[in-house]
Amino acid sequence: ADNAELTTVFDIDAQVNAEVAKKFDARQAASISDLQEADIEAVYIATPANLHGDQVNV
Repeated sequence: ADNAELTTVFDIDAQVNAEVAKKFDARQAASISDLQEADIEAVYIATPANLHGDQVNV
């Protein structure tokens, strides 16, 4: 989208996290805590839908 910017990525697999961050020139969050501390206005959760509720509540 023209009005959005990917700034931070997080994956529990450190190698995947690094690869995706590099591919999209984004910061790697090392933990959920890093995401909570970042200046993030929106989150895209790429996991099965049944897991979203627990992840959003973090």
